[in-house]
Amino acid sequence: MLNLFKVLADENRLKIFMMLLHEDYCVCDIVQFLQLKQANVSKHLMYFRTCHLVESNRYGKWNHYAISSATRNELKDLIRFIKNLEIAKEIEKNLKNYEKQTCN
Repeated sequence: MLNLFKVLADENRLKIFMMLLHEDYCVCDIVQFLQLKQANVSKHLMYFRTCHLVESNRYGKWNHYAISSATRNELKDLIRFIKNLEIAKEIEKNLKNYEKQTCN
């Protein structure tokens, strides 16, 4: 649990987590949406993988990341809390107008 809170304590990782709660995304989508560098996003996703919070699926040469089903089940109360944060509501609103990149 301590590692989980360390991962989510970073604002950018929290934003990525909120995006992945919405649906699966490729690194290029996270880079584009959050205006972060690709290397930083990859490093953040490494933390998620280390804690087994995300799963990835390969589509062609692209990896798409999503919150793992085990994480959704084990952390449902925490996820419900996170989704009620103001920043989460803002991310959710902005994602409704976001068009995924062509790497799909």
